[in-house]
Amino acid sequence: MTAANGVQRETVTYTLESIPITDSELEKWLEPLSDQTSRLIRNSDLRETKPAYTAFVVDDSGRIWVRPTQTDPEAAEAEWIVLDIQSRVVGKVVLPSSVNLQVIAAKRAYAVDEGTTGVTLAVYEIVE
Repeated sequence: MTAANGVQRETVTYTLESIPITDSELEKWLEPLSDQTSRLIRNSDLRETKPAYTAFVVDDSGRIWVRPTQTDPEAAEAEWIVLDIQSRVVGKVVLPSSVNLQVIAAKRAYAVDEGTTGVTLAVYEIVE
Protein backbone atom coordinates (compact mmCIF):
# COMPACT_ATOMS: atom_id res chain seq x y z
CA MET A 1 0.00 0.00 0.00
CA THR A 2 1.23 3.47 -0.84
CA ALA A 3 0.28 6.58 1.12
CA ALA A 4 -0.95 9.74 -0.63
CA ASN A 5 2.53 11.25 -0.27
CA GLY A 6 4.04 8.35 -2.25
CA VAL A 7 5.65 6.52 0.67
CA GLN A 8 5.17 2.76 0.52
CA ARG A 9 3.55 1.56 3.74
CA GLU A 10 2.70 -2.10 3.28
CA THR A 11 2.99 -4.80 0.65
CA VAL A 12 0.46 -7.52 -0.13
CA THR A 13 1.90 -10.59 -1.82
CA TYR A 14 0.36 -13.80 -3.10
CA THR A 15 2.07 -16.34 -5.34
CA LEU A 16 0.19 -17.52 -8.40
CA GLU A 17 1.18 -20.39 -10.71
CA SER A 18 2.70 -19.43 -14.07
CA ILE A 19 0.56 -20.41 -17.03
CA PRO A 20 2.46 -20.95 -20.29
CA ILE A 21 1.27 -19.45 -23.57
CA THR A 22 0.48 -22.31 -25.92
CA ASP A 23 1.39 -22.38 -29.61
CA SER A 24 -2.32 -22.52 -30.52
CA GLU A 25 -3.05 -19.39 -28.44
CA LEU A 26 -0.19 -17.55 -30.11
CA GLU A 27 -1.49 -18.55 -33.55
CA LYS A 28 -5.00 -17.36 -32.63
CA TRP A 29 -3.67 -13.96 -31.46
CA LEU A 30 -1.52 -13.52 -34.57
CA GLU A 31 -4.19 -14.65 -37.04
CA PRO A 32 -5.81 -11.22 -37.65
CA LEU A 33 -2.43 -9.51 -38.14
CA SER A 34 -0.62 -8.99 -41.41
CA ASP A 35 2.13 -11.44 -42.37
CA GLN A 36 4.78 -8.79 -41.81
CA THR A 37 3.50 -7.86 -38.34
CA SER A 38 3.10 -11.52 -37.42
CA ARG A 39 6.68 -12.24 -38.54
CA LEU A 40 8.03 -9.29 -36.51
CA ILE A 41 6.24 -10.52 -33.41
CA ARG A 42 7.47 -14.10 -33.86
CA ASN A 43 11.06 -12.83 -34.22
CA SER A 44 10.86 -10.69 -31.08
CA ASP A 45 11.53 -11.79 -27.52
CA LEU A 46 8.07 -13.12 -26.65
CA ARG A 47 6.81 -13.84 -23.18
CA GLU A 48 6.54 -17.51 -22.36
CA THR A 49 3.79 -17.14 -19.77
CA LYS A 50 0.52 -15.26 -19.41
CA PRO A 51 0.06 -12.49 -16.83
CA ALA A 52 -0.60 -13.91 -13.34
CA TYR A 53 -3.99 -12.22 -13.02
CA THR A 54 -6.58 -10.68 -15.29
CA ALA A 55 -8.20 -8.25 -12.83
CA PHE A 56 -8.17 -7.01 -9.26
CA VAL A 57 -10.40 -4.74 -7.20
CA VAL A 58 -9.87 -3.23 -3.75
CA ASP A 59 -13.05 -3.15 -1.67
CA ASP A 60 -14.06 -0.54 0.90
CA SER A 61 -12.67 -2.77 3.70
CA GLY A 62 -9.19 -2.77 2.15
CA ARG A 63 -9.39 -6.35 0.90
CA ILE A 64 -8.00 -7.15 -2.54
CA TRP A 65 -10.09 -9.29 -4.89
CA VAL A 66 -7.86 -10.95 -7.49
CA ARG A 67 -8.97 -12.88 -10.56
CA PRO A 68 -6.07 -15.20 -11.50
CA THR A 69 -5.55 -15.98 -15.18
CA GLN A 70 -7.33 -19.22 -15.95
CA THR A 71 -5.54 -22.26 -17.29
CA ASP A 72 -8.58 -23.00 -19.49
CA PRO A 73 -9.62 -19.83 -21.36
CA GLU A 74 -12.91 -21.53 -22.34
CA ALA A 75 -13.96 -22.31 -18.74
CA ALA A 76 -17.52 -21.30 -17.82
CA GLU A 77 -16.52 -20.12 -14.34
CA ALA A 78 -13.65 -18.13 -12.84
CA GLU A 79 -12.40 -18.00 -9.28
CA TRP A 80 -11.66 -14.73 -7.48
CA ILE A 81 -9.32 -14.84 -4.46
CA VAL A 82 -9.88 -12.36 -1.62
CA LEU A 83 -6.77 -11.24 0.29
CA ASP A 84 -6.51 -9.16 3.43
CA ILE A 85 -3.81 -6.57 4.16
CA GLN A 86 -1.61 -9.29 5.73
CA SER A 87 -1.64 -11.26 2.42
CA ARG A 88 -3.91 -13.96 3.86
CA VAL A 89 -6.61 -15.56 1.75
CA VAL A 90 -9.85 -14.64 3.51
CA GLY A 91 -12.24 -15.88 0.85
CA LYS A 92 -12.77 -17.30 -2.58
CA VAL A 93 -15.67 -16.61 -4.92
CA VAL A 94 -16.60 -18.42 -8.12
CA LEU A 95 -18.41 -16.34 -10.73
CA PRO A 96 -19.23 -16.86 -14.40
CA SER A 97 -16.15 -16.22 -16.58
CA SER A 98 -18.07 -13.48 -18.38
CA VAL A 99 -18.30 -11.44 -15.14
CA ASN A 100 -15.70 -8.82 -14.19
CA LEU A 101 -16.01 -7.12 -10.82
CA GLN A 102 -15.71 -3.32 -11.01
CA VAL A 103 -16.57 -1.90 -7.55
CA ILE A 104 -17.04 -3.60 -4.19
CA ALA A 105 -18.60 -1.43 -1.48
CA ALA A 106 -21.27 -1.58 1.23
CA LYS A 107 -21.52 -5.38 1.02
CA ARG A 108 -22.30 -5.26 -2.69
CA ALA A 109 -20.14 -6.26 -5.65
CA TYR A 110 -20.91 -4.40 -8.85
CA ALA A 111 -19.84 -6.16 -12.01
CA VAL A 112 -20.10 -6.10 -15.77
CA ASP A 113 -21.31 -9.36 -17.30
CA GLU A 114 -20.32 -9.67 -20.95
CA GLY A 115 -22.27 -12.90 -21.45
CA THR A 116 -23.95 -14.23 -24.56
CA THR A 117 -26.95 -11.91 -24.18
CA GLY A 118 -24.85 -8.73 -24.32
CA VAL A 119 -23.41 -6.52 -21.61
CA THR A 120 -25.29 -6.45 -18.30
CA LEU A 121 -24.66 -4.71 -14.99
CA ALA A 122 -24.73 -7.32 -12.24
CA VAL A 123 -24.97 -6.63 -8.51
CA TYR A 124 -24.02 -9.34 -6.02
CA GLU A 125 -24.70 -9.26 -2.30
CA ILE A 126 -21.66 -10.17 -0.23
CA VAL A 127 -22.51 -12.48 2.64
CA GLU A 128 -19.69 -13.26 5.07
